[in-house]
Amino acid sequence: MQANSFYSKIMAPVFDEKEIIVNSTVFQTIFNSDRGYTIYSPSSKAADIDIIRGNERTAKLKVRGTNAVPVGGNQTTDLNQRYTSLSRLFPLIEQDGYLTADQFNNRVAGEDPFKALSQKQRAIILASQEHAEAARRIIRKQEVHASQAFRTGFQDINEAGTITLDYLRNALLTAAAASGVWSNIAGDATGDLLVACNQLRAIGRVTAKAVIMNNGAFMALVNQTAVQALADNRRLSFHSIGKDIGVMPSWGQKLVDAGAQWQGWIKIGAYHLDIFTYIDTYETDAGVITPYVPVDEVYVWDPMARYDRYFGPGEMTQDAIDAMVYKEIFGVNKNMVLSAGLKNAKNKALFDSRQFTLGAEKKGTSGYKIITQSAPMYVPCQTDTIYTLTGVM
Repeated sequence: MQANSFYSKIMAPVFDEKEIIVNSTVFQTIFNSDRGYTIYSPSSKAADIDIIRGNERTAKLKVRGTNAVPVGGNQTTDLNQRYTSLSRLFPLIEQDGYLTADQFNNRVAGEDPFKALSQKQRAIILASQEHAEAARRIIRKQEVHASQAFRTGFQDINEAGTITLDYLRNALLTAAAASGVWSNIAGDATGDLLVACNQLRAIGRVTAKAVIMNNGAFMALVNQTAVQALADNRRLSFHSIGKDIGVMPSWGQKLVDAGAQWQGWIKIGAYHLDIFTYIDTYETDAGVITPYVPVDEVYVWDPMARYDRYFGPGEMTQDAIDAMVYKEIFGVNKNMVLSAGLKNAKNKALFDSRQFTLGAEKKGTSGYKIITQSAPMYVPCQTDTIYTLTGVM
């Protein structure tokens, strides 16, 4: 802990904007569901996933006292263990940074010019900053991956998006809004939500309980005449948005802690949907501010379904010699430098040091390459429990 307290003491007076930018983790939180599992696979680059689909067919009648075939058709046998087995390579996220030998001779931000630090002390600070920023960027990439898996049933393996993991979602669970754009105040978005609920009931065998959308889609929804008419009915409660919204369901607190906003609820026929908005964004390499929830999409789902997280190995050796070399160079244990990068992540309970692989490579005599890796897989085991509405805006 000595190195950690030294770092904190030196850097306390320094203002670093990167450290006040909060990373939201709503989709990662969804994949940490109460029925889900977090599985660590430190020595296998592929995961085997079995998805069992069920149905709601009835049993057959049989005439008493005979050996006749069941009335209404042939009896189906072998009802159990019908499953799809998926073997999937873990995507690998890597963020690199570089430290030059010359940097160790220069004063770092916050260093007292009259009490110069040693080269190793500066190395601790610089390496910690590199890993912390890498962890922040990886957490955002993890949120992008979790968003992809939730929204589309796919997850990218390469940066170009030409190689993906396919979680085999039913194609009927992604559809354009039949009512047209929700910004049309004369439209009726409740019809789109009802279709989504019915499809999840028919295909996924679940009852939809929640809907999540961008702020623009939410504002369009509440501005629609049909939705406002429901609010004006004094005898019946069809929704509660904005005033006296009641009590948020207990399962929604994790989503709020992760960065979502609970907006209330709406009743669509027999279905009760709790409404969440998610307004946070990430920045692409080209500087494009991109929302985790696209402005033209809305998702209806069952938060009680099973969604898993898998974390595979990095692609660096991780033995006692590596640990000793790292500590000799930077004077600190590798896991200690992660804390700065994780402290601004929402819902910190999501994260564990086993989700990251840290290392450093010596680049001749000129400096070091600082490497941070993570290999996450976000698996919607009940893949047909999410409905994606497109074209709502």
